[in-house]
Amino acid sequence: MSGVSIGLRVAKTDENEYGWNLVNDIPADGPCVVYLGGSGATTDQAANSYAGDVEREITATVGQKVPIYSVKYDFSGSDADFARRYEFMKHRQEHSSEELELIKAKVTPEEINPKYIDELYKKLIEPRIFNTRTKKLLPMDEACRRLRMMTFVAHCHGAYVALKLEDKMQAEMKKAGCSLEDRRAIQSQMMILAHAPACPLGIANSQMISFKTVYDTDLPQVSNWFNHYVSKRRYEEKRRFLAEQEHKEDGIKKFRWFDFKPCYFGKKQGNLFMIKNAFKWNEEDGPWMINTDEHNRVDYNITFDHTQEGKIMTWYRKAILYNAVQNSLENQGGYKPLPSLEKLILPPVKELHEKYKTFFAQMAENGKEFRKEVCAYVVVGMKRSRTECGK
Repeated sequence: MSGVSIGLRVAKTDENEYGWNLVNDIPADGPCVVYLGGSGATTDQAANSYAGDVEREITATVGQKVPIYSVKYDFSGSDADFARRYEFMKHRQEHSSEELELIKAKVTPEEINPKYIDELYKKLIEPRIFNTRTKKLLPMDEACRRLRMMTFVAHCHGAYVALKLEDKMQAEMKKAGCSLEDRRAIQSQMMILAHAPACPLGIANSQMISFKTVYDTDLPQVSNWFNHYVSKRRYEEKRRFLAEQEHKEDGIKKFRWFDFKPCYFGKKQGNLFMIKNAFKWNEEDGPWMINTDEHNRVDYNITFDHTQEGKIMTWYRKAILYNAVQNSLENQGGYKPLPSLEKLILPPVKELHEKYKTFFAQMAENGKEFRKEVCAYVVVGMKRSRTECGK
């Protein structure tokens, strides 16, 4: 049976070299950040490294000490990859295939509803929305206020965990007699900043804001039209690079560079910020370069190897984290709802607000244009499939 441990980021000492203390529970009425790491967060050191990234950024910008917790997983009896694949199929974001039918046949009850999700819900969410003594749901505004003081940051598998927590939360509120309207209002105050999310996008009732790159080849890919098109364009670009290197005119004419502009895809597509690559390629390998940083670098530091787009994406991530934490601190004095995405993306320096707004608007337009490309690709693909089926 799977399980989970939660640790609090603390000062490092000779006795505590990682600066991470296991805790049994989290105070239910106070600001905090909870990091839901990737499936590799199965050790104290791995879980704590995620918390360290957030601590350094909050210390640098917020200027106030905020408790930061991170999660360590125990996947005993559960295959995290199977669990994620099942979730994609459940939400119809994966094409049917023989392989997927085998996964459906093999998936276990533990992978459908992992026990560690129930454990996390009991420790993180339930005390924020229920009266622990009477077991009754708190008044809506109070439940919203308490939940809003908890900011989630997720990486890869952690975004799947956040969605499963949302499912559990909705089921428990419904069981308690909470109306649909109130459930939606409370859920809307669950804030998740998701790096390279390995989960279905566009289905969250929480405020999940996601970031990923085209050349993140470590992110588990699902089989859908969007990813098919992105993969096709990556392949074309790699062939074009080789053709240029080898001065082959036929390849240069046949294959295109992938001119992917920074995009924002709206709520139905997961509040997704997407760029081509966050880190520079070396000259010899170009798009063939395998850089695990595209998936694993989830800190908030700008370094020499960032592309300009990588810097921009980091700036937006920093702004969102800053504003989410600031809002959680403000909820200590009464309920203040989570700001809109348009306000969350604005940095602390007000003189930069117009610049951020303008570029965000351009990213949204880029996202719409790219979706048109994908739709055109789908139409051609569907026509080809019908023609082949008719032979």
